[in-house]
Amino acid sequence: MAPTNTDILISGAGIAGPVLACMLRRHGFNPTVVDRMPAPGVPGVEADIYGPAVDVLHDLGVLGSVWQARTAIKTISHLGPKGRAIDVDITAITGGSSDRHIEIMRDDLVEILHRRSTPDVEHLFDDSIQHLEEHSDGVHVTFDRSDPREFHLVIGADGLHSKVRELAFGASARHERHLGAYQCVIRHLDESRAVDRLSMQHSPGRSVIGYPRDDSGRALTVAVFLADEQPESDLRDPADQRRLIHAAFADADEETAKVLDHRAGAEAFRFGAVSQVRMDTWSRGRTTLVGDAGYATGGAVSCGATLAIMGAHVLAGELAAADGDHRLGFARYEQEMRDVVGRWQEIGPALLHSQLGPGRFGRWVLRQRFRLLALAPTGLRSRLLTAAPTELLRLFGQVKEYAVRIST
Repeated sequence: MAPTNTDILISGAGIAGPVLACMLRRHGFNPTVVDRMPAPGVPGVEADIYGPAVDVLHDLGVLGSVWQARTAIKTISHLGPKGRAIDVDITAITGGSSDRHIEIMRDDLVEILHRRSTPDVEHLFDDSIQHLEEHSDGVHVTFDRSDPREFHLVIGADGLHSKVRELAFGASARHERHLGAYQCVIRHLDESRAVDRLSMQHSPGRSVIGYPRDDSGRALTVAVFLADEQPESDLRDPADQRRLIHAAFADADEETAKVLDHRAGAEAFRFGAVSQVRMDTWSRGRTTLVGDAGYATGGAVSCGATLAIMGAHVLAGELAAADGDHRLGFARYEQEMRDVVGRWQEIGPALLHSQLGPGRFGRWVLRQRFRLLALAPTGLRSRLLTAAPTELLRLFGQVKEYAVRIST
């Protein structure tokens, strides 16, 4: 039986968007993806893909590519206040990856997913949705650049500051919950960085992570810091960003201060509030949300990629199982995802503030954790490192299988 509501617009070509597009296409729908960026691959931190999301990538036929592009991190170095390092060898546990966990840089994952979706899915890059007008049979969509078009359904996969969420549900401030921290991601040249070592440095209220360099000498530095100031338009003014960064890192070591001070000369720079998205429902009429657009857990929590992949898988599957009936499909999608999202939105703030908690005692406790990791037997180390992912896998269980309704 052919599904109804086949023409579907997806806003966002990050992680959830292309996974959803591929899955919808497989089920006989006709998705179109629009993204405001001129091309995919915005720099970001690593994406951790756990358990059932690995199975989804295998089903999409991209697991081999994702495996080849995984990070080469072998050692995590925790730097003390005087530069003394505690090194944890993670290769003795998983080598950074296993058959149930893959760590990959976000822009590499986005590029792989884009290549997978390109042959079968229409893309509108360098464009964005301007207005949505729902009627009895569909949604009239106007764009910034493209001509207006009609779609049966609209899905927001456009991240924390979702335009679709704003158009369908109202101002973002109603749904975004600021967690009291900010994050900046800087991509820059640093040929002195090791290719297999990740460094972490924690001070009261702040954390700096140095990722390994790639073959071209580029590396990522990610800084997360606490700040009571509430975000206004996510503080997009560079002057406000510089003020917050300099206040947080006024007494930072010379190397960190140099990286942060020279952000203007960086190859790429992203700055934003660490926030969650909390909503009573992700759907309204013919519009729904997936991934961070509907249920961001917070930028410092590593399960976002897994939730995006699983959300896309479940949403496409439930729409197909309902033969395109969006009221039934959207409702079942929320039923399947609500518990795991709710649990991780509880865990997120606790993880963030345990990493950034101020005070000597908090830093001492964190330091002792790394000493325990460095000295513990492999079995204990594995349990300590994988406690949070294990909780995620327990909540998800196994991947729910959905019958393919139409071969495309």
